[in-house]
Amino acid sequence: MIQSTPILRLLIIVALSMLTNSLATAQGADQITTYAGACDGSAAVALDQNFFAVADDDNNVLNVYRIGQAAAVQELNLDAFLEAPKKKKPGADGNPVFKEADIEGAARIGDRIYWIASHGRDSGGESEPGRSRLFAARIVSHAEGPRLEPIGSGAYKNLREDMFKDPTLKAAKLSKKLAEAYAPGKEEGPPPESNTGFNIEGLAATPDGRLLIGFRNPRPDRKALVIPLNNPADVVKDAGKTPVFGNPWRLDNLEGRGVRSIDWINNTYVIVAGPHGDAEDSDMKAPFALLTWSGREGDTEPVAMKVKIPADFAPEAVFAIPGSSSMMLLSDDGTKKCKAAGKPQKSFRALTLPVSK
Repeated sequence: MIQSTPILRLLIIVALSMLTNSLATAQGADQITTYAGACDGSAAVALDQNFFAVADDDNNVLNVYRIGQAAAVQELNLDAFLEAPKKKKPGADGNPVFKEADIEGAARIGDRIYWIASHGRDSGGESEPGRSRLFAARIVSHAEGPRLEPIGSGAYKNLREDMFKDPTLKAAKLSKKLAEAYAPGKEEGPPPESNTGFNIEGLAATPDGRLLIGFRNPRPDRKALVIPLNNPADVVKDAGKTPVFGNPWRLDNLEGRGVRSIDWINNTYVIVAGPHGDAEDSDMKAPFALLTWSGREGDTEPVAMKVKIPADFAPEAVFAIPGSSSMMLLSDDGTKKCKAAGKPQKSFRALTLPVSK
């Protein structure tokens, strides 16, 4: 029998502690985990090596999860913060029900996470002012792990219109195309998932503190659009300074797909590319693809990653797991059945993949 000593006991305690802390990040490649309480993993970002935050584009709640644990540890309701419009019909309990902001992208700079809504119309092409939102939340320390709190008194609401009149985007002959995709001033216009719609779905932080905004739609000449926002911290302040946009990219090699998600991972951008409409309506053999991209000025040719995405997986968000060699890909599992289910029965899946080298 091995006799226990103080040193041995200390080594055992340290080893168990390291094992506990790494359980979440030690998930094998191609492992799928299911998380409860939401159907659509539409935007996500890591808070640390064990926790991540997710937006569901079907409501205005940010959920925080421990990696590998199904139930959320925080549910941050932002209906009031986002000034979400009320739906005409109240809930079963008689209380107001609020329209979703359609949050589609997230990016972290320091302890601040920026979240962006689609800025598009509803599926029928009707105007939805509540979807014009750019805001930030702060990561705060908590005894049971990191949590989120909103920054400021509300969201910035004029980003889309600022694009229509921005001098840099005008010079790039893009502001007019964006305006045509949305049809400002009209109650009805192109639906976001139509061939000519307006739909933001990607948001990434640059190493120098800017944001890259990725478009699912429009796709001029079948090229995916990425537009830099150079002053995000100024824009989301209560004063709401006018956005300063940089020179846009029109990306090739996506085969007509748009940007579904984008993140800076292992010194490169990883792009989740997908069809502008529903995947089941796409004529592409593989509707979704992962690509890497340098983000350098003049580079318009992302490179396809050799990754096999499960046939029933609809990737909508990607982020790196800190302290590991893995990244996590979230699926939009918002089927009619899932959306109609009660909250405890709602779920989405996450696929753990090795990062690009």
